[in-house]
Amino acid sequence: MNGRHHLILGLGTLAISVVCTQASFAAQDKYTDLPLTQSAPSLHDQNVRAQNLINRGNAAYRARDYAAAVALFTELLGIKTDDPRVFYNRGNAYYKLQDLDHAFKDFSAVLEIDPKFYLALMNRANIHSRLGRYFEAIADYDRAIAIKSDDFLVLFNRGVAYQRLGDIAHALRDLTEAIRLNPKDAQSYANRGAVYIQNAQSNAAREDFAAALMLEPKNEFASRGLSRLDGKTATETSAEARELPVAGAANANPTEIEALLDLIEQSCFSNGERPDELSALAASRAWAPQSQDVLQRAATNDSSVINGWTAVGKFGTAAVIQSKVFVEPLTYVCSITSKFPAPRLEAMFYAAFEKHFQPTAINADAQTATITHRYWLKHTSNCDAKVTVIGSDTDPIVTIRMLHGRKQTDGS
Repeated sequence: MNGRHHLILGLGTLAISVVCTQASFAAQDKYTDLPLTQSAPSLHDQNVRAQNLINRGNAAYRARDYAAAVALFTELLGIKTDDPRVFYNRGNAYYKLQDLDHAFKDFSAVLEIDPKFYLALMNRANIHSRLGRYFEAIADYDRAIAIKSDDFLVLFNRGVAYQRLGDIAHALRDLTEAIRLNPKDAQSYANRGAVYIQNAQSNAAREDFAAALMLEPKNEFASRGLSRLDGKTATETSAEARELPVAGAANANPTEIEALLDLIEQSCFSNGERPDELSALAASRAWAPQSQDVLQRAATNDSSVINGWTAVGKFGTAAVIQSKVFVEPLTYVCSITSKFPAPRLEAMFYAAFEKHFQPTAINADAQTATITHRYWLKHTSNCDAKVTVIGSDTDPIVTIRMLHGRKQTDGS
């Protein structure tokens, strides 16, 4: 496993069905409200140019055109010279290109600007680990944990580093804590099973591999582990540190609508079928977990709720829920429900949505109280999303629902 984003209607319901997967793209919003550092006469033009570069850089990364993303984020740095997210995004694009030297320099630049940007600490530690610098990796993981002690992914990655050092006790401690923080992460069980094998604890290893396969039936690491226990293979591939989500560069001067569009893109659009990445995004933005009562009420006879959070931002307050549908192949549903802080925004949202995502219209149906529009939305370079927009003149609440993992072929 490697390393571990013009119709004007009243505000109503927006349903988005994503028909295949895409690159992970997440965001930090700590710097969202900071303006560009430019002189007053050129601020507007610079903001327009910066926003264009942000949109193009995000799109290039989502399309896995990492070289283009590097070029665009480099140009953006000419405007946003001290924004750590731009360095972070470019560092992740370099990482995808296997240019670890430039990625390392960018993550280090992030930490010079903001020493508490824990995502950069984790990704820099991953590079140390890949290059065999395990003590340096552990030092960066330690710093990240001191800032964000409840992120299971950094515990997982530090456990991998300890495993590679041969420090079995600390590896088991970290992987066990990662499982406690996220008991639904298959890879944490699978990797702890591999450590148990190193420690000659075959029964415990078998239990962990079985748990991993129950959560993720196609987990190859766990399957190989069981084969090794059964004497069908002589070696076991070592796990690698896992990548963290990319921090999307925020709008230069975001409005309430832009903030909601960012939430849509960074959460459900980019990570709706990725429970680990969505959880990491929620942690990085300090979303409040939804209560178990709320999650249970959101479940249906056909689906189970994986997790849920309450997010607060310039868009107002939003509920983010991720569910898994009981069908084959595995299908995830991610939904956002939000109410704008100002009623005047109701008539502006859909035009802004169309301008931001550039969907292609399929058809429109007028009903008594609602107007439904259907689109194809470009998702990655070779994948589109089916979009349904339902507008209402009476309800100021917007709901975004995205279905991931089932490719529809009927064209409807």
